[in-house]
Amino acid sequence: MTKDESLTVFKLLKKLGLKSEKHLQQYVQSILADEDFMKLMNQLLNKHVTSIKDLHRYTETIAVQLNVPTKRDVAQLAKLAQQIEEKIDDLEEQVMELTVQEDEGETMNQHGKKESQTILGELLDVKAQKRRAKLKAIMDLWANVPASPIRTNGMERERKHD
Repeated sequence: MTKDESLTVFKLLKKLGLKSEKHLQQYVQSILADEDFMKLMNQLLNKHVTSIKDLHRYTETIAVQLNVPTKRDVAQLAKLAQQIEEKIDDLEEQVMELTVQEDEGETMNQHGKKESQTILGELLDVKAQKRRAKLKAIMDLWANVPASPIRTNGMERERKHD
């Protein structure tokens, strides 16, 4: 095949493609202009939408029975994870601010010891006092328990109190 023959074949194919496209476009336009066809399509689409909704509902029911997460469950979980991440970021910022305030808020008291004037420092002091009080109560109880011999590996030993 020569170059001229291939160009004429190409031109013929191009003309054939354009004519086919034009006829197809006219056919589609005539179908879309038909009101009965459009009503039928509308009914079919409504049935299709109803079927899809039913399918989603059945899928969720089956997923619950099989204890498998649904798309909605995963979306809610992702949303919760994002909210948790934001809260953690907020808490980290608050801790950083409190740390800076604590570093800036330390002063010397009358006895020359450092004293924290921040809320965090006061909370930590309260917690430490509670722990000391619990420890003291345990020590007092322990001190009031009478000494008794304890048998260990066949040897008798006396329990010693401090």
